[in-house]
Amino acid sequence: MVSGGEIQRISIMRCLAINAKYLILDEPTSMLDVSTQASIMSILSRSMDRNPKRGELLITHDIDLASVCCSRIYLMSEGRII
Repeated sequence: MVSGGEIQRISIMRCLAINAKYLILDEPTSMLDVSTQASIMSILSRSMDRNPKRGELLITHDIDLASVCCSRIYLMSEGRII
């Protein structure tokens, strides 16, 4: 049996393997413990370092995660960027 974190890692690795021009990550670390979140974000960070031309959009409710991982943050409220 595989854990939620392992499933998340496999899903992300599959996305990275196709070498897409853009990557949209919708809550990629939700429901995971802090160490697994860090592992997944490390994978994504290394991938971005290897492919700096790829655009990545991280959608998250975790402001702390966004502040550590993102170069630009937009907040939305009631469907509008505030």
